[in-house]
Amino acid sequence: NAAALEFKLTRMENETFIKALFLRAQAAVSAFQADAKRSGADKLTDEEIEAEIQAVRQGKRNAGRS
Repeated sequence: NAAALEFKLTRMENETFIKALFLRAQAAVSAFQADAKRSGADKLTDEEIEAEIQAVRQGKRNAGRS
């Protein structure tokens, strides 16, 4: 609704805008899932995920993986 007001969109334009955002979000999620499968991140344990988060916060990337 904020975008509709900001850009003075009609109701139809706003619906198209929302649909486009939804489709882009779906594509982003699909890409994220595919990347996770390729890298093996989809099989990380909670502990490994936490270690990755801590490594990134400390400026080290992929510190927990060999």
